[in-house]
Amino acid sequence: MIWHITLPMDDLHVDIRIPDDLVSINMVHLTLQPLAENAIIHGFADRPSDCRITISARLEGIALVLRVEDNGRGCEADKINRMLRQQPVSDPIGKSNSGGTGYGTMNVHRRIQLHCGEAFGLRYVEVSEGTCVEGVGVA
Repeated sequence: MIWHITLPMDDLHVDIRIPDDLVSINMVHLTLQPLAENAIIHGFADRPSDCRITISARLEGIALVLRVEDNGRGCEADKINRMLRQQPVSDPIGKSNSGGTGYGTMNVHRRIQLHCGEAFGLRYVEVSEGTCVEGVGVA
């Protein structure tokens, strides 16, 4: 199933590409909203037009992969992935979160890990334009 949504913003287009067989799969609550919000607030801060977000889902073995990709200013995927791996789930938010990954990102990462195990969570993917983040949990 593919939806195209245009939100009341100057020029924001959101494409949602979820296969029909994944539409009814349960996922960890509050996973998508912070990732899409980060794309809008951080990715498009300096971009007045042609703002695009693509949300997709797929299965990788037993894992459900929810992907949010934008054409905004981008980020250093390797740096954020290192910060996510270095922050233990048991560490309270705020104690070690001086690296700048943001509370929303860290909360989503931890929430997925608490529900699915420490092998799961967020991963940032290097792309040629913008930012791509995937939330990986058990399907």
